[in-house]
Amino acid sequence: MSETIRSFIAIDIKKKEIIDKMVKIQEELLSTGGDIKLVEKENLHITLWFLGDVSLQILKKIFESVEKVSFEPFKLTLSKIGYFPGGNRINVIWVGVQDELYNLRKIFYQLSEILDPLGFKLEGKDFTPHVTLCRVKSSRNKDRLLDKIKELSNIEFGVEEVTEIFIKKSTLTPKGPIYENIYTIRGKK
Repeated sequence: MSETIRSFIAIDIKKKEIIDKMVKIQEELLSTGGDIKLVEKENLHITLWFLGDVSLQILKKIFESVEKVSFEPFKLTLSKIGYFPGGNRINVIWVGVQDELYNLRKIFYQLSEILDPLGFKLEGKDFTPHVTLCRVKSSRNKDRLLDKIKELSNIEFGVEEVTEIFIKKSTLTPKGPIYENIYTIRGKK
């Protein structure tokens, strides 16, 4: 059996002020007593495409293919708190991403065209850019958690400049995932 690497394509959240605000919100969510698993501050990111377990041979082809992705550096506004899937069910609590010029969507569709011949199908999924703050593990104190999300729903985090996109290796451990950048796509200036 050949070696595989669990991987995904993402944009890192790098601005310290934004990360600090996200950590503060995570602490407020924890204070509800909800059964949540926080995303570590060094792992905060926007996933563009989850690749899954990929062979080294396919990963090399992905590296070659993503060189075709073209974008100029751009800015994203990070604001609002919400959750998936919605209604009375909470699986993921997230920060919203405002992208007035649709740069993320343009990159996503470039990736779709590039990755499709390699077996990575779009399969009708809608692209909803977000930063995952935490995952909800059970319904413990769900009402308090929903109230806190509603209270924080319109918070502003700031503007993040995007100059790079990364292919990341994800190593799952009992303490949580460890992400490592294994390939960089830089914006063209």
